[in-house]
Amino acid sequence: MSPIKPFNIYGDCLIPTTGSHGTNISQQRIDELDKSCLSFIKDSLSKGMSLRAIDLGGGIGAHSKRTARLGAQVILIDFSTSNSEIETFNMQEEKGKITLLNKDVRHIPDDDLPSNIDCFYSQRMINYIPYHDALNLLCRIKKKSSRKAKFFISSGGIETEYGQTYLEKDKPIEHRFAPLSQEMAKKHDIYAHVCLYREEELCNLLEKSGLTILNSWTSTFGNPKIIAQA
Repeated sequence: MSPIKPFNIYGDCLIPTTGSHGTNISQQRIDELDKSCLSFIKDSLSKGMSLRAIDLGGGIGAHSKRTARLGAQVILIDFSTSNSEIETFNMQEEKGKITLLNKDVRHIPDDDLPSNIDCFYSQRMINYIPYHDALNLLCRIKKKSSRKAKFFISSGGIETEYGQTYLEKDKPIEHRFAPLSQEMAKKHDIYAHVCLYREEELCNLLEKSGLTILNSWTSTFGNPKIIAQA
């Protein structure tokens, strides 16, 4: 069997998720956004606070598990995750627990979302739904959030290698939703339609949702990363 070859500048290997929504990065490494999120959770819990977190599009739950191990109560929203895997984790974990919602993020009933959300985390998922759906979802999450809730969000970016050949990159963000080129879709295992963002566009989306931007940057690979507060 030939070794699995890295497919990007970080040395990540292609580990499929749904077969259409890219590779599983979170189980291979954590980045600056992950570390900032975990630091916020650890600091909050060290002050004796309870903490409710949402992991949107978290795949098999690598980040959810890291968050729960710190003691947070986590809602993992992803339609591809195994209930049995999360149940096994919950039986073994003594601190925080994970509640799994196998649902399309665009159609989550308000009753499924807890009140006073303290932490919202989503890596490279928001680009899989149209702009207006993303705006509606974030507005709903904002209304359910505590006063000092933190948001840690990234998106697939126009500045990535697959963004360079993305046919709708010059369209207004509100009308941008299309597949990648065949070559890039095959390389990155992304066959679903995407709405790719520039950093300023993702910042604008969060601000329209009522959030305050605390920090923003674009990764070396070209994905925008944002830390915001309710």
